[in-house]
Amino acid sequence: LLPGARRVYYPETGPRPKLPLDSPVLIVDEAQRMGWWRRREMLKYHGPLVIGTHKDLTACLVQNGFAVWTIDVAQSKPSHVVADALNRRIAASLLDVETLPTYRIEDALAGRLNERFSGNLRRMEAFLYDAFQSYVSESSAWPPVV
Repeated sequence: LLPGARRVYYPETGPRPKLPLDSPVLIVDEAQRMGWWRRREMLKYHGPLVIGTHKDLTACLVQNGFAVWTIDVAQSKPSHVVADALNRRIAASLLDVETLPTYRIEDALAGRLNERFSGNLRRMEAFLYDAFQSYVSESSAWPPVV
């Protein structure tokens, strides 16, 4: 999606990863968890910066010369956008692309999920995970009824 981009994820616990400041595009996930020193490093970055956070960092970013566009990921999105996001996450989680069947989320199912979960992708993923586990262990229906 973003050629050359490097992604850094900040876990709830454990060591704080270093930022790859030589990356042409930097993606920082869970940025609210980074310490003040890492945030200071991030603010010195001179390229496109994508931040995923639960804390609004707009004022801090603007003060440091960044143009800011905020996207509320909890807002409802078009079905094809939801389907694309879910399918990318499914593809990223596959253990063995060669031998495992690939399940795709079609736009119609994505639309129903979007409506049921008010655009919340994490809740959609949790629902799909539970439905898939049920499908595997109990031979229930797939795709799930929403």
